[in-house]
Amino acid sequence: MSGGDLFGALPDHLVQRVLSFLPSRDAVKTAVLARRWRYLWSLLLFRDAASPLRSFEINADLLIGEERDEVDPHVDLWIRHAVSTCRARSLIARFDDQRFWHEKIMWSPRQKLPFASPHLTTMHLRGVILDHGSLDLPKLLHLSLRACRLNADAIVSPLLKRLHIMDCESGSPIRISTPSLRHLQLSGDHQGFLAPAAL
Repeated sequence: MSGGDLFGALPDHLVQRVLSFLPSRDAVKTAVLARRWRYLWSLLLFRDAASPLRSFEINADLLIGEERDEVDPHVDLWIRHAVSTCRARSLIARFDDQRFWHEKIMWSPRQKLPFASPHLTTMHLRGVILDHGSLDLPKLLHLSLRACRLNADAIVSPLLKRLHIMDCESGSPIRISTPSLRHLQLSGDHQGFLAPAAL
């Protein structure tokens, strides 16, 4: 043996398979070995789909690029996998990383509604740009949007009971169609929002 990095020669999918046998805490620690290993420990992708996730939480410290000025593209994959394959019931996603006093790094989903799921009942989004037409969430019961940029034209959710929209931006009016709504909280500049269809 030459003493070189034997794992370094393996393709990502084999390294991920090896890491899947480690306890979660040990697998996460491998991220310090090399830049290539930073996201290889993503155990979510190997999770047994037979057992639904109770909750999935993802935070803002996922910036990449030479100036760390963009959100890692794996975020879309992780969120989609968590809510569809792993059937997460709750999603918490926070992305408004304040790099400078005048600049925020936000996450903009690359596809329309990566968190659409018949299993998701609670969703808290912070620092997310939503700009894919109607935000249609048929099974959601609780929705919280904080410091988001809302370019959608409607929030539609027939079962939604609690809606919190705090410090969000909207370039045009947004129709809120939530006939089962029992609790509504709006804070900050909410001039761009129309009244809910029913309270």
